[in-house]
Amino acid sequence: MSKSVEEETKEYRETIDNLNTIILELKDVIKQKALLNKDLRRKNNEMDKQIAILVQRIEDLQETNKKQGDNIQELQNKLKDIAVQGVKKHTAVTNNILKLEPMTQQWLLDQVQHLKMEHVKQGAIGYANFASKHSFRNRVVCSDVSRKNLKYMENGSVVKDPKGMKLAQMFFTSIKSKNDEFMAVARNEILQELIASNDNERCTEINNQMLDIIRSEGGVNRLSQGEDHELRVHASVFLE
Repeated sequence: MSKSVEEETKEYRETIDNLNTIILELKDVIKQKALLNKDLRRKNNEMDKQIAILVQRIEDLQETNKKQGDNIQELQNKLKDIAVQGVKKHTAVTNNILKLEPMTQQWLLDQVQHLKMEHVKQGAIGYANFASKHSFRNRVVCSDVSRKNLKYMENGSVVKDPKGMKLAQMFFTSIKSKNDEFMAVARNEILQELIASNDNERCTEINNQMLDIIRSEGGVNRLSQGEDHELRVHASVFLE
């Protein structure tokens, strides 16, 4: 039985309505996809910028490390000059070791009160200046300038200390407790500055300061336990 014109017209209209509904849904999907792609592109751009910043910071750190490596020999030479001058300045008669005041652990502990935050932050040079002005003043002589061999009086006898290894342990043992306190404060100050800074170049400098503090703290710990460390070499005013 054939359909009437009205029935066919009704079915046709229903088909058109369904088709329009599908088209609207498709347009909505396309719109959502476009918004999603736009958001993805924005996030990708942000990630690219962050990656570029990180790459630049890495390059800056590498360049800083290279400069530090280039300057290390110059630093060691300067420290050796300080070593010779420091010992001469604080030793009235270098040829008469018996006139030196005796070196004792109690004396070293008594001098810790003069240790300041600036000594700790300066690392090897700071420790060297502190020792030459306080802990080792008029109590240590450099008996061999070229080899930096040290001599001092202990229990009425002359002690020969090649490269200052024994004095290094005595010295760093005496300052370790107060040094740890200063280190904790310094690390916290650097961390707070790093959190507050938005300057990439400054952040690199702050990171390097933190690395220096960590290396220096590790050096003090090892030397106080009788182990050797590059800090002893750099602080050659009394250790090398």
